[in-house]
Amino acid sequence: MKLVSVLVPHAHADEVYNAIEKLHGEKVFGLCSLLGRDNVLISGKCTPKYLQTMLDGLHDMDVGVKFGSIDVVELQTTIPQVRKEPKKKREYK
Repeated sequence: MKLVSVLVPHAHADEVYNAIEKLHGEKVFGLCSLLGRDNVLISGKCTPKYLQTMLDGLHDMDVGVKFGSIDVVELQTTIPQVRKEPKKKREYK
């Protein structure tokens, strides 16, 4: 599990948060934003499988290129553990 923290100016916060929120559920867990004086910190947990997709989307929005920054941290564990919803079991006839 990776912790992705995105620091952006207030002017871009809603746009970036909404883009990340589209991935919410299956791909991003615990998405939240913290309001600061000059910037907004948007943070969420992501599985390594979807990390590159998330980073590519942020890069396409120029996050970390023209404005803001992105930090990615490896998490050893989370309490409670993040679990995906189990798939429905197939019913055979």
